[in-house]
Amino acid sequence: YSFGLAQAFNTFYHHHPIVNEEQAELQLWRAGATLYFKTQMTRALALIGCEVPSRM
Repeated sequence: YSFGLAQAFNTFYHHHPIVNEEQAELQLWRAGATLYFKTQMTRALALIGCEVPSRM
């Protein structure tokens, strides 16, 4: 699950960058989606005993 989630987010981020988005509403939505991904990935990895680095 964690690997698939990471792949899906990578594809999303590749096709829908946040920083270069001109529409503020879309940029905010994408930032929120990124935060949601981070939360879900952290939970998924915690379930299998993996610690998440604070920064990559």
